[in-house]
Amino acid sequence: MAEVVSREVLDTVWSMAINTPTRLFAASDLVLAPDPRLRTTLVEALAAGQRHARLGGVMASSLPNLFAVGLAANQIASAERLFVAALAPRGRAMTFINPRLLDHSDKEEVGIEGCLSIPALRCVLRRPDWVELAWTDLNGERQSGHFEGFAARVVSHELDHLNGVLMTDRALELLEDPR
Repeated sequence: MAEVVSREVLDTVWSMAINTPTRLFAASDLVLAPDPRLRTTLVEALAAGQRHARLGGVMASSLPNLFAVGLAANQIASAERLFVAALAPRGRAMTFINPRLLDHSDKEEVGIEGCLSIPALRCVLRRPDWVELAWTDLNGERQSGHFEGFAARVVSHELDHLNGVLMTDRALELLEDPR
């Protein structure tokens, strides 16, 4: 069961935000299961600001280095309700602050997923064929979007992280990573 982070904990994290790294994240920086921070439901950020821009920028720039298409803030020990995702080949990664699921398809697709926080496993699981999200962008503007197929799978996976849910919780089958 996921737990909610208290405002006191968030205030501590906010005070540490000025130390947000400006270097790229590496695999050694990742929070790995079964760390309890991955099981925490992150509360909404008060407002998009410089710390979100800096954190989102570093996270997005780190994706190629990590061989990843998405990264949630709690995977790098941040309590921000934020994730980044590169949803198009060679496309610029998007930053989703305070994302919220608006709707999803009843039709589901079965696929294989990996997770930076569980590097030894791949999982077979069902995800909605499409999802609609609302979020705040780095300019503080509310956005909404419709994501299908692979993009829907990625944003669903990352949104799960922000809600303290891991892919193993939804797995139909666990597969060892051959690497």
